[in-house]
Amino acid sequence: MSYNINLASYPRERRIQILEMLDTHERQVLTLRYGVDNGFIARTLSEVAEILGNGETRESVRRTEARAIQSLVQRGAFDAQTEDA
Repeated sequence: MSYNINLASYPRERRIQILEMLDTHERQVLTLRYGVDNGFIARTLSEVAEILGNGETRESVRRTEARAIQSLVQRGAFDAQTEDA
């Protein structure tokens, strides 16, 4: 099964609910990565790492992003997508 993880496709209230399921760092990474804070202009892993500072690397941002998405999927935060046959 696949999931709609495109945060821009959800109403604002639902985006807030989804992001509030995460810890502060995970929320910050997804907000920056998917552009929730800037009109949904996505940033690269390197750009997010640079913005966050504190020794963040591209790889640490990637791991945090993956962990956050996995956590949200497990919690049922995203709508399931149906496959067209």
